[in-house]
Amino acid sequence: MKIDVDKIISPEELLDDFEGICGRLESEDEAFIFQKNKPSHVLMTINYYQKLVGNVVKRNTDIIDHADNDDLDTMLNKIGKRIFVEYYNVFKADDKPEDKLTDEGFSLNSRRSRSSSARRIFRDDIQIAALKNIIQSPKLDVETLEKAKDLLKAETGSIPDVGFDDREDLKIGKTVRFLLSRLLQGGHLDKKEVKSMTEEEYSKDTFNLNFQVLKEVDDDTPIKEQKRDHNGYNRFYDSPIVTDHKKYLLCSQWVDNLHRKAFEQWLEDKLMAILISRVEALNSGIEFGIIDQLNDFWQYVPYNTRRSLGKKFYNHAISEENIEPIEKRNNNQFYKML
Repeated sequence: MKIDVDKIISPEELLDDFEGICGRLESEDEAFIFQKNKPSHVLMTINYYQKLVGNVVKRNTDIIDHADNDDLDTMLNKIGKRIFVEYYNVFKADDKPEDKLTDEGFSLNSRRSRSSSARRIFRDDIQIAALKNIIQSPKLDVETLEKAKDLLKAETGSIPDVGFDDREDLKIGKTVRFLLSRLLQGGHLDKKEVKSMTEEEYSKDTFNLNFQVLKEVDDDTPIKEQKRDHNGYNRFYDSPIVTDHKKYLLCSQWVDNLHRKAFEQWLEDKLMAILISRVEALNSGIEFGIIDQLNDFWQYVPYNTRRSLGKKFYNHAISEENIEPIEKRNNNQFYKML
């Protein structure tokens, strides 16, 4: 059995940092305990365990199709999701992709490998599933995600809701990773708050997190070293987030029962401010819903935050002279600018 060295922990680490280990399991699913240089036990989340024993029923299969297929994930990772989107039409037409990928600086073997995986996706007719998979990725930049949505719309005529069930929240780690990436990349957090997120005291007070939310990247130090704490334990995701010409690593130590409530309270304030700002820019006569105005965040917004935002904005609307609540459509309240 091949074991990822980054998932190895010692019995001492488990006893000294149980909370941190739980945080790691939220993103890594499993960890291996070594004793006397040999694997002795494995730790995993209950969801991952159920998946292994086959008791998990796949949800939303009519929407996601093959998006959870391990083979598809493997192929997309070999190609690179950004590369698949950027060169989608080249791959689709099989228009000498090996030559076109030269601009990316890849070696010949790398170009051939990526092109081969892309050809298989189109040969197996799972390119739509690939695009749906990509637009759910919390790691990608906003520009790539928007391109993927445009491609999906061009292929199918619409962009399906590929989020989670309205009452089924994702793990807190994935929720934070997607939403914070969007907020940072979109410039929705001011410089003062971004700087505060690099401080442990602010992170503890705001999110009940024992580690700084963000760590500024040092380009002269390997990411593998920067994502670890002084004891050598992984504490940050290894995909930098770029905002205001700076790169940051996001903390990976999020646990549902410790951090979800605090994060959702913080998130609600941010989304409410963005919502009001966007609505104020609308012309009179425009009808809108909250989902329309926050569609770049909505698929990852937790259910409780959605409900709370709806109530707060309704109260805000009836207090304003230029916003009128109108009828509900598909269970969602709509408004009209006066």
